[in-house]
Amino acid sequence: MNAEHIISQISNQIFHSDINDFGNVLDSENKYSSEISGLISLSLENDVSPELISNEALDKPMHNIVNRFRNDDYDFIEMIARAKITGDARDILADRAEETDSLNKCTMLLATVEGEYHRHGKDIISSLSRGIGLNTIDLGMGISASEILNAVDEHQPDYLGISASTRTTIPDLKDIVDNVQTGKAAEKTTVILGGFLAVDNEADAINADYRCSNIHQSIDLFTSIANSSN
Repeated sequence: MNAEHIISQISNQIFHSDINDFGNVLDSENKYSSEISGLISLSLENDVSPELISNEALDKPMHNIVNRFRNDDYDFIEMIARAKITGDARDILADRAEETDSLNKCTMLLATVEGEYHRHGKDIISSLSRGIGLNTIDLGMGISASEILNAVDEHQPDYLGISASTRTTIPDLKDIVDNVQTGKAAEKTTVILGGFLAVDNEADAINADYRCSNIHQSIDLFTSIANSSN
């Protein structure tokens, strides 16, 4: 089996596999992982480079999916479902490959601050960023400002994604952003503010580098980040 055929099979799993249960896609184990895992292992056994697998079998179908969504040819939930499949495939590839430095476009740290209870927005963004190809560290929901700042110091991410959906958390979010921008990670870490309050005047106090109040803005920013990191 040649490299082109194996890569085509992986790509088909991402782009053409029949997904019936969209509703639980963010919470459930990816049922395609086993087959994709076997195909990735087969690729590596046949001396297909991890970079080629990433570029041809993962990046290209995901890029196609995102573009179709932008053109209203793809359902939102299906796009996120396929982003999750692609992100899981990237994790499998990183686990199987000995050399993965060239596969990591950049690092995105995500967290929902303590007092925010809207987890699905973060989970969607986490799946999307993984699918697009960003090395994503998801701290989870209800994380204190000090824990987020400690994680920024530890991981030195290229991007920090936090959300403003509850007005009472704005002071904590402002504190996080102020500390990131004045701390030792300032030159490396760019802050992205999400959530429906990202366009609210009250969020003006949070001096984030970027604001994404909807999925289209997030896709545009993330794909720009991924493309500039190639």
